[in-house]
Amino acid sequence: MKFYAFLILNLVLLAACARQGAKNTAITSVPTVPAAPAKPQVTAPANQKDSISYAIGVSMGSTLKNQGLDTLNIDMIVSGLKGAVGKDSLLLNESAANAFLMNYFQNQQKQIGEKQKMAARNSWPKIKPRLALKPPKAACNTRS
Repeated sequence: MKFYAFLILNLVLLAACARQGAKNTAITSVPTVPAAPAKPQVTAPANQKDSISYAIGVSMGSTLKNQGLDTLNIDMIVSGLKGAVGKDSLLLNESAANAFLMNYFQNQQKQIGEKQKMAARNSWPKIKPRLALKPPKAACNTRS
């Protein structure tokens, strides 16, 4: 789990580093994004650039699915990618995005740890207490 969180964080940082000259603006809340227009038909990659782009998308999608994050808003992920590479403006600056990711994954780890503790507690066998212990019988010493 930590590996995938680290991988996602690195992908976000990589995309942020690739950004060229876009203005960072800090905001306190994420504004709503209008509904996306009809999705265009996806065709087979026409060149190496398209192939690597699609392969990165497949890799990121698989990682998100394996992390249990497959219910995220894909349009917001694309918007974040576009903002990070400078094609759109950022809704969160890089430091705010990184802080949010770290906080989110720390909370996820904490919740997983608590669930594992509860599962471990519930898996222990139930031991019935004894009502009374009998003292051991005294050994007979019969020396002649």
